[in-house]
Amino acid sequence: MMKRVRMRQRQNYPLKLAGFVAAAVTCVITFAIAAVYPGFINMITDPGLIFAVPQVAKPSYLVPITDPTFGTRITRIANNSGQSTSPVSGTWGTDARHHYSKDQPWNSDNSLIIIENRGGGASTGMLVLDGDSYQVKYGECSNYSQWDDRWHPSPQHPRERINISSNGLGLV
Repeated sequence: MMKRVRMRQRQNYPLKLAGFVAAAVTCVITFAIAAVYPGFINMITDPGLIFAVPQVAKPSYLVPITDPTFGTRITRIANNSGQSTSPVSGTWGTDARHHYSKDQPWNSDNSLIIIENRGGGASTGMLVLDGDSYQVKYGECSNYSQWDDRWHPSPQHPRERINISSNGLGLV
């Protein structure tokens, strides 16, 4: 009779072990769920989710909106083509955007942002915007020979641009 009891205990051992492992995994998974901390917004963190593009109207110039999918604030910083770039004389073009994917649009202290303004009657090549309000502050100088330019990376020089000559042999 003792042998049967031991056999039954041994047969239940794998089931008990599996139950313990499942409980342990459940506890680990419970602790791996993201939490919302003070100062942070609740956000979607699942990289496997796919979202449809929401049907929303084009935002008005410099009027912040809230994205309906993610709840983030969005501000359109370029106006309609043909509109004034005041206080800089000129008009907005059909292609007003960030210069290039590897070129930082913000200066080192985030007080300024630069965008290109080209196409469809644009009267200035680059516009510098205020980093907080996104209002146009100034355009490029009339003698500025833009080729491959970037913001100076040092916080001690937040309003300086570094420009490479078109032949790549010097700074302009």
